[in-house]
This record gives sequence, C-alpha cells and structure tokens, in this order.
Amino acid sequence: MPVPTAATGLPCRVLNDVHAHALGEARWGGGRDKKSCLVAAVGTGIGGAFVEWGKIMLGAHDEAGHIGHVCCPAAAGVPCSCGATGHLEPIAAGPGIIAEYVRLGGDDALPDGTPMDGAEIDRRAAAGDKAAKAAEARAGRALGEVLGSMCNMLDPDVVILSGSVAQCGPDWSDAMAEAFKGQAMPPVATTPIVGGELGGDAPLVGAAENFVKSGYAEVSD
Repeated sequence: MPVPTAATGLPCRVLNDVHAHALGEARWGGGRDKKSCLVAAVGTGIGGAFVEWGKIMLGAHDEAGHIGHVCCPAAAGVPCSCGATGHLEPIAAGPGIIAEYVRLGGDDALPDGTPMDGAEIDRRAAAGDKAAKAAEARAGRALGEVLGSMCNMLDPDVVILSGSVAQCGPDWSDAMAEAFKGQAMPPVATTPIVGGELGGDAPLVGAAENFVKSGYAEVSD
C-alpha cells in the first residue's frame, strides 16, 4: 500500500513519466480491454513500456520496455546520449529528425532566428520540401523496424504510439508502417498500431491508477 511521506504525512506512490503515460493508456486508453500493449512515446526522446494484464513489466534492472535504446540498423555508428552507438533514439526522436533535415540541406533556423523545430519540418514535408520528407521518412522507417522486432519478441495485443513525433504526417507514418511490415513475422504482422487516446491526460491518469493499484508487476499492493 502507499506509505506516508515525511514531508506531508500523506501517502504517495511514484513512477516515471513514460510509465505513467503507458499505464494510463493501458488501463483507460488505447490498450483498455487488451491483455498486453507495447507503448512507445516518441518526442524529444523515446521512452517505452510493456504492459501486461494492466501491469508494467520492469525487468531485473528496471529497464524493460526501454525501446529508445534498442539497436537500430539505420543508426549504425551514430552516438547515443546513453554512451552507446547505434540506438534508435538519436535518429528517430525529434532532435534526430531536425539534425537529418539540416544535414540534407534544410534550414537550421526559422525565419525569426529561433532554432528549427519538428512541427515546422512536418509542415514543410506536407508542402513538398524534399529534405523534410526524407528526414521524416528516415525516422519513421527506423521506428517501424524496431517496433516490428519488438513485436516479434513480445507479441503485444496492440502497439500504442504517443508523443509529438507520432503526430507527423504520412511521410513519417507510411514509412513506419511499411518498415514494421518488413520486420514483423507473419503471426504479428497484423498487430494494430494505434495512437494514444488520452493525450496529455495519460500520465495523470496513470499516476492516479498507480496510487490506487500499483502499476508494477513487481510491487504488491
């Protein structure tokens, strides 16, 4: 059960933001009524969680579901913030899309002088900017490949995508879906990939759920 804290004397439970997001979506959003779901939050970084029977799987070192640091062929040789190389996050998260857009000849700043951002790149991709389209497609393919491989291993009922990058247009989403099909084995190739349903409320719902009933398989109520 939640235990009182020293500062307030009120009971509390703590979980990180991506786990809270995943728990909210699993119990009340895109994963409700499903036995299991793989949640990938793709924004300025990439986090994830695997939820089964309404419980987040932590693993032996609390690293289970950490999809942003799965090996990705397209990232070969690219350094990651964790100190390794070849991980998904540096090429498929928002900063990776911006870096690739600039590398392909796109502007590194907006007309007002502020740094280029992902929303503007998405707008330019929709308008036909070749560098923007290519940068988004590269990120989408990388994520799709990893999701396909993860489904081969975990076999979730559904994959739930959330975060700002998951709002990108068809250059990103079509590439992601095609790459997923290229990696997923036939039994899991039809696994639904859906957007999160709770938006910014997902982590709040998840945090509340965790307080009422622990979201972790390793933590008893």
